[in-house]
Amino acid sequence: MTPNLVNVSGLVFDLFGAGLIVMALAFAKAKIVKAQSLTVMDANPVTHLAMLRQRQDALFGLLFLAIGFALQIVAALGLFWRMAYWYVPSSALLLGLLAYGVMRWRLNHSTVAERAARMLQLNAAHLGAE
Repeated sequence: MTPNLVNVSGLVFDLFGAGLIVMALAFAKAKIVKAQSLTVMDANPVTHLAMLRQRQDALFGLLFLAIGFALQIVAALGLFWRMAYWYVPSSALLLGLLAYGVMRWRLNHSTVAERAARMLQLNAAHLGAE
């Protein structure tokens, strides 16, 4: 039995999408969680940045999942590509990951990130050394 590249690509996209969603929900640093729990007048920039990152991870994860499921449905309907064309879905996946990286870089270098970093520095004594 020859593996169908469309089906395999769908599974790979689903794995990356699930990984991004897990990253959004499960992997928060203890220092950030402590900073989010602090009471801050007006707004907590650490919480704001964390929520923006979480939303971005979840959106890209859902996008990858949707593409993966669509590819699997198309494969189930009969579209077949030989594995020799592996570079097509690989390029699409790499472009998607590049877009995710660029968006994450922009978020990490935004004014929200700068405010969050300043707050973490100002409250370093309150948070403890970690």
